[in-house]
Amino acid sequence: MRRPAQLHLRHHEQGVVLLSVLLILALLAALAYQLVGRHSLVVAQARLTYGGDQALSYALGGEAYARQLLYEDWSQTGPGIDTLLETWAQPLQPFEIDQGFLEIQIRDLNACFNLNSIASGNRNANLVKFKTLLRNHNIPDSVGDLWRDWIDPDQEISGFGAEDGDYLLAEQAYRAANQRAGHISELNLLRDIDPESVAILRTLSCLL
Repeated sequence: MRRPAQLHLRHHEQGVVLLSVLLILALLAALAYQLVGRHSLVVAQARLTYGGDQALSYALGGEAYARQLLYEDWSQTGPGIDTLLETWAQPLQPFEIDQGFLEIQIRDLNACFNLNSIASGNRNANLVKFKTLLRNHNIPDSVGDLWRDWIDPDQEISGFGAEDGDYLLAEQAYRAANQRAGHISELNLLRDIDPESVAILRTLSCLL
């Protein structure tokens, strides 16, 4: 018969072996989880990169098609004639692509009001023109002053405009851009402007 001390030692050794096995299994499980996680991340990154490259290729294809339309128009009527009755100005049927559609629109930016013109050149005369445009579409004149203060480089309030002191008092404080606008959506940041006015100005104005 084995002595109690020997039995105790054997049980202790078996326990150490069991703990070692469990530790190895835990490490292997963690390693497998890490490898699977990295693999999923690599696959997701590859998928996003592919999707971005594909979208860029579609966009470049649409741009090439639009340039071809403009070249044909220039070849037929020359550079001195442009009307909304020409082919480039007509709505184009969307192209069906993988899991969606590609729509191409050509817009004559000379036929819209350049909002950045209020910050350069004959700014006062351009502001008068902008306010006339606003009145003709039942938008308050104050939007003109607000937009001028939004894109001019100083902190001086013009007429019914607003500068940092007004925007910093908002519930979610922010500052005026005080530089030329980069996107038409900046109209939404003007003080007290309503979505209807923004929607109208989107169709009448642009940024050059």
